[in-house]
Amino acid sequence: MSDDPTARLEPSLYAALLLGRPASLTSPLSVEECQRRINQAVDHPSATTVRSPVLGGLRNGAVWVRKRLLYQNPLQTVVTAPLTPDGTGTRLACHAAVSPLTVIFIVFALAVILMGAVHSLADMARLLHGEILYGRRSRPWINLIGTPVVLGLGYLLVRYLRAQATGDRAFLIAFLAETLEAEIVLGS
Repeated sequence: MSDDPTARLEPSLYAALLLGRPASLTSPLSVEECQRRINQAVDHPSATTVRSPVLGGLRNGAVWVRKRLLYQNPLQTVVTAPLTPDGTGTRLACHAAVSPLTVIFIVFALAVILMGAVHSLADMARLLHGEILYGRRSRPWINLIGTPVVLGLGYLLVRYLRAQATGDRAFLIAFLAETLEAEIVLGS
């Protein structure tokens, strides 16, 4: 197997995967054979040797894979797919997303930043009415300027990290299709 399984995809199929069209895999192999091939083809995240460009494994009857990177990217695409018997073969309904813990962290960080902005607005309103806050003259307008700057930088960081992951979904689905001798079926 080569390091880039997307090179063998038809251009229209590759473009559809890049655009995020739903995809499933249909393999002529049994579920047990698919599990065996996946275990052989991917490296476990705690593995000390590098055999594959993909990290992953099997969990609760489903496969999960992500691309091996030389750096940490918390917004990296992870593809999960339950292994479902389909006649004499196996069907995998692929789902690509970022880690749920990453989503929780981003929501928490945004909530903290926005609570700081609301607090600054309240301080600003009290200052406009001539109150002295915290025993001295306060400058909540600094927080009002800082909040959009922090939100803007966070947005740019998220955009940059997601741009780094462009093509990961297509790569991972093509990797699974090649490993399992499966056909990629696009949904609507």
